[in-house]
This record gives sequence, structure tokens and C-alpha cells, in this order.
Amino acid sequence: MRDLTRSQQRFLDLPGPRRPRSDEQAQPIGHVTLSFQAVAFLRERLYASGSYQGGPLFGFHSASDLSVQYAAPAGYTCGDPDLRRQPLALDERYVLGWSDCLETVYPGKLDWVGQWLMYPDRQLAPLEQDVTWLRQGLGTDLFNEDHVLLTVGWEQGRISARALGYNRQTREPLTFTHDLGGEE
Repeated sequence: MRDLTRSQQRFLDLPGPRRPRSDEQAQPIGHVTLSFQAVAFLRERLYASGSYQGGPLFGFHSASDLSVQYAAPAGYTCGDPDLRRQPLALDERYVLGWSDCLETVYPGKLDWVGQWLMYPDRQLAPLEQDVTWLRQGLGTDLFNEDHVLLTVGWEQGRISARALGYNRQTREPLTFTHDLGGEE
């Protein structure tokens, strides 16, 4: 029997099995990397300014490293105006579809590991603004010690990304900033 994906557990209200975590697995995220596919998708989104954008991130954990392989839209915005106004909103059916597809292609390898967000002006916002979104997502377990918020935007003419995780021991955000290359 296969383990349930995070989206199946969250959106279908299916309890997953309790799995003990080793000390290595319980380490806070120490490093976040983005695949070429994830960077290409996010870079393309930077050129559609005017509204918030966001969506799920799919990847895997390896010890304290988080590897983001794919970024996806939150769903089709034409049927749900909340997806344009609320960057943490998700079309559950869309995320379930992505999760099911990735589970078929990469069984047991990739799962929903976080959420990406872009501000309407496509600039990287001050850290405090990102922390506000992180705290909002902590309240619904959208973000936790294993699932990050990745904000993407222009910073001094370069495309940058900031990943915010959560350290359950210190109860403080963890931040990782990456230059994604490319110039405005």
C-alpha cells in the first residue's frame, strides 16, 4: 500500500500513517535548492504583473535539504477570483491532480513541499511582509517545519527568491535567499 500524498491527506481528509522520524529527518531545513524547471516556471511568471500569484511547490527532502523540482499555478483563476486576490488560496482539485500525476511518474519520490508567492509589483518584498504570510500559513499548517513559503521577485535588477521555513524548536522563521539569475 502506497503512502498518501500531502494533498490527499489535506484535501480529502484522509489520515496518513504515523511514521516515526529519525533524528536526521527531524532536522530543520538547512538549505533549499530549485531545479531548472522550477526556476524557468517562476521566471516566466515574473512577466505577468498586476495581481498576486502563488501556487504549490513539489519536491523532496534529503536530510536537512529541501529540493524543489516543480512549481505550479494555484489553479485556473478564471473560475475562482480568490486565486487572484489571495496568494495562499489553492484550487484543491488542481493541486490533487498535480500530486496524482507526479505520484504516477515518480512514485514515492515527490510531494507537495511548500507554496510560492509573487507580489503584484513583482518586487521582492521586505522580509517582514513575507513573515506575515508565513505566519498566516502556519495557522492552517500550510507551512510548518517541512513545508516552506518561497517568495520570488526582482531585487536590484536581478531575479531573487526567498524561502521561509519554520524551526519548531525556536519557533522562529528560517530564511534562505537565492539569486535566480537574469536581469530586468
